[in-house]
Amino acid sequence: MDLKKYETPKEVLGKKKRVYIAYHHNDKKYTRQIIYDILTNYECECYIDENHADDLEIDERKLYINQADIIVLMVSNRFLTEVNVGRNVDLKIAKEQQKMLLPILLEDDLEEKFNNIIGSYHFLKRTTSKYYNQLKDYFEKNFNNVVQDKNVYKGKIFISYRKKDRVKLTKLLDFISKVDYLDALEVWYDDFLIPGENYNEIIDKNIRECDFVLFLITENCLEKCNYIKMIEYPNALRYGKKVIPVALEEYKNPEIYKIYNNLDKVINLVENPEVFEERIKEIPQLSNIFNENLSVEETGELGLECLRKNQNIKGLKLIIDAANQHYGPAMQKLGLLYLDGTMIEKNFEKAIYWLDKNLNILVNEFDNKYDLQDLKDIHSYGLSAGKLALFLHNLITSEEINDNKYLPIYKYITKQLQKVGVLSDLVNPGHFLIDESRSLLNEGQPIKALNKLNEASYYISSTYKMTKNPALKLTYINILLQQEDIYRYIGDNFNDYNAYVKASDSLVKALDLIMYFNKYFELYHTTTLDILTNLSAVAYTIEKKYNDIDLARKLYEKIFYTSKEFYRFCPSVDISFRIAMVSVAYATAGLDTPILEVLEEGLGYINKSLNAGKYPDYMVLYEGIQKRIKMWPHNLG
Repeated sequence: MDLKKYETPKEVLGKKKRVYIAYHHNDKKYTRQIIYDILTNYECECYIDENHADDLEIDERKLYINQADIIVLMVSNRFLTEVNVGRNVDLKIAKEQQKMLLPILLEDDLEEKFNNIIGSYHFLKRTTSKYYNQLKDYFEKNFNNVVQDKNVYKGKIFISYRKKDRVKLTKLLDFISKVDYLDALEVWYDDFLIPGENYNEIIDKNIRECDFVLFLITENCLEKCNYIKMIEYPNALRYGKKVIPVALEEYKNPEIYKIYNNLDKVINLVENPEVFEERIKEIPQLSNIFNENLSVEETGELGLECLRKNQNIKGLKLIIDAANQHYGPAMQKLGLLYLDGTMIEKNFEKAIYWLDKNLNILVNEFDNKYDLQDLKDIHSYGLSAGKLALFLHNLITSEEINDNKYLPIYKYITKQLQKVGVLSDLVNPGHFLIDESRSLLNEGQPIKALNKLNEASYYISSTYKMTKNPALKLTYINILLQQEDIYRYIGDNFNDYNAYVKASDSLVKALDLIMYFNKYFELYHTTTLDILTNLSAVAYTIEKKYNDIDLARKLYEKIFYTSKEFYRFCPSVDISFRIAMVSVAYATAGLDTPILEVLEEGLGYINKSLNAGKYPDYMVLYEGIQKRIKMWPHNLG
């Protein structure tokens, strides 16, 4: 086996979950895409046999598969129909070991073939718009090791329907979302199946747990040997569940009553919704949904749960209702929805309005608990308030709005928490000390700014040692960049060579850290480019103003090779131009004979910029490099 590991460039406490990828050898080109999908949704380790060898080493494969927490099946048509290691060996082993399976269908129209060949397992389809949300939900449900939230519902509806009637199911769900007395009931249908589990058992479990079965009647229900007739309806009767048959139009075919024994009269929901209500009132355990109003907390939690399950119409209605009643989590969610513009039209002012109201509630609760010295709630409300205050501060700052009241709030919360020994990645003195350092530098006080920054570095590094949270590494990058600003200020204003050396050292450290995060994904394109640009400027000053050719060349070399590495996974015109620019400096600085291959590489990269067709100004650099190559081995200087 040629087993290769891919993982997120993040650090987590404890052992990472292990994911093993099973695939057809001719689908290897898709493996990186699937791994990317997984790693961007969950911090884990992904293992893949890069080359399916003739010697399958069965025992070794059994070992690796046994050590995996989940087996991901990359399901294509050839995976299902052709002999391949992924299906014929890896899948067989996984089933024998009863491993958790996550089948991901790579192509359309594979469902029936998959069920016939693989068996009764639910799956995800990569070709659908819901795929990424479903993938994220899958990992959150199975691998976050979070204590399950209390059940927020007062009852449960099981919807029984034919797959052929998905359009009508959507209409039925829309009807349910608009009926107020049903808000407190969980609605379950097979979209909520957990991928990889045997759906027969899951369906049976949810029928047993429900308060009634809502049976969507259509002509498709009359077909012989359908799943409802054979499995769902008999089980509902066997468990003593009330079955309420409904249709979205008048249904008069008497055959339905012959096929489904003891079936109540089908209700036309459009014409007779009151009959539907009366049927539900006949269920004793659900009488409370008519007699009791939902509390604001129940309303909010139900709304959040509905949004989690993509029941957006119902969820949004409940969230707005709860937010208007000053329920903090609903306020925060509504603010974020307005900020993102995913379900409702993006509105920055409304986003700030709701997030600000939520912050006020959190700060007030924090102050109350602080006075009572309730340490548990001090921690809870303090960290929540601090994180939200920092979020709002950064949000307002990014919009360049002058009226920013959130940093003082953040500072106050953080200092109060410090008194009781609470520090976290986001609620940390380091963050406001960085801001104070920036302000002091703007006031022309670089030494005081540097002292504040050193203090910030102490808090950030100390917290990182305790938590190992990678977010703090990103904060440390900000510290290094602020450090560079201070040293360049000192160098520019006091003609201090050593300050430029220190500035270059800060930038090199920042570059190494950000490349750590850029290793697998294009995460910080702009910041990386800014660091490369600033380091080039510092290197140029060290070379031209202070004539330290050796240090300048080391910096040019660092910029050149790092830029090329960055271009591999983040190709862009800006980066190709940066490579071309620094290639000249690196190839010529302090040398009688330029490095020809570096100049030629630079020419190749500037060619890539020119091919973009929008950058005629780059012709100057292009012609300059061409001239140097023609004149080689002579150096223009």
